[in-house]
Amino acid sequence: MRTSNIVFVVRAEYEAFGETTQPQSVQFSARVPTKDDAVQLAATFPKAMRVKATTLSSPIDGSYLNGTETFGLVVSHINLMPTANNGVNETGIKRYRRFSKLLDDRGFATEWTANFGNSYNSEEEFQARLAN
Repeated sequence: MRTSNIVFVVRAEYEAFGETTQPQSVQFSARVPTKDDAVQLAATFPKAMRVKATTLSSPIDGSYLNGTETFGLVVSHINLMPTANNGVNETGIKRYRRFSKLLDDRGFATEWTANFGNSYNSEEEFQARLAN
């Protein structure tokens, strides 16, 4: 399987309660043609990165009337919820940074998305919150 054309979509969410915008989680996901491809790609990552392989289906051309297509999905979900350590999940932040560097080192493209109401709008906004 060629990996040069695989794009990992990144979505980072913040706690949606109260006035805080404390980072809650970050998810990396990549769509590949089949579940076998997803399993093969997920197996190339260290176990500590907790990369999982699954399948999803989506409507063809935006309508279920046209049928569905099934594809493989590779996902790594990293928890950033605050801990007792001054409200910072240092392990989660380290895991996020290691995974980002690993993707960069392997030449994978990343694309940020903000498709939920409590998503950070950009990588820069997310990084600024991590720095606080």
